[in-house]
Amino acid sequence: MSLLRNRNFYIMLLGEAGLFALALFVAYGLRFEFEIPGQYLRQMLLL
Repeated sequence: MSLLRNRNFYIMLLGEAGLFALALFVAYGLRFEFEIPGQYLRQMLLL
């Protein structure tokens, strides 16, 4: 269980979660900025 004591692992996990949240925020911002329909945005994110 060395992963539980590994500080770098948690820093990496937090960084990845933060980047994911930032990417979602940017995607929604672009959607409202350019008025992209939700269906098109969903297709763009899935591909």
